[in-house]
Amino acid sequence: MPLAAEKPDPKTDDGAKLDGDLRELLLAKPAGAKDDALLPARDWLTIGDLAEYFRKPDGEFASLNAEHFRRAARAVWMAADGTRVEIDLVQFRSNADAVTFFASVEFPVNATTLVEGTETGYVGRYGAKGRDGMFSGYGLVRHGDVVEQVFLEPKPGAPSTGDVLDDVTKVTKEQADRL
Repeated sequence: MPLAAEKPDPKTDDGAKLDGDLRELLLAKPAGAKDDALLPARDWLTIGDLAEYFRKPDGEFASLNAEHFRRAARAVWMAADGTRVEIDLVQFRSNADAVTFFASVEFPVNATTLVEGTETGYVGRYGAKGRDGMFSGYGLVRHGDVVEQVFLEPKPGAPSTGDVLDDVTKVTKEQADRL
């Protein structure tokens, strides 16, 4: 009689970890942070929700289908200083599909700030200040068949506590370390 195969340990096996509940891999809301008033704090993200982030949602919806979108999860909160933080984990059917999506994400600025400890991660700042006079930041990391997207928007009128790149790098790295 053959022996039953041991179950892979999600703590040491990326495949087992990434096949579990993606919401459990999202960073926890930090102390002092509050839930976003408009979106659930931790939730699944549909392919339609994700497509709405892009300039041409209909085209992106078709692209996500072609890239074999599997599922996505989102965490969002308002930091104690009013900064809005959103993290999306987008999973595809294969590493190659994730590579295609990762390469197709066109943030407005050619980001060159790499995220330490990742092979593919980078962060950037939008090229123009928002209506509030603040720069927003973003991060992007690919880990196997999962793409991590981070969006950071300082509260309008809030005093600057430093460069948005420093803040988005910190969040992006912390999330990447969980993958």
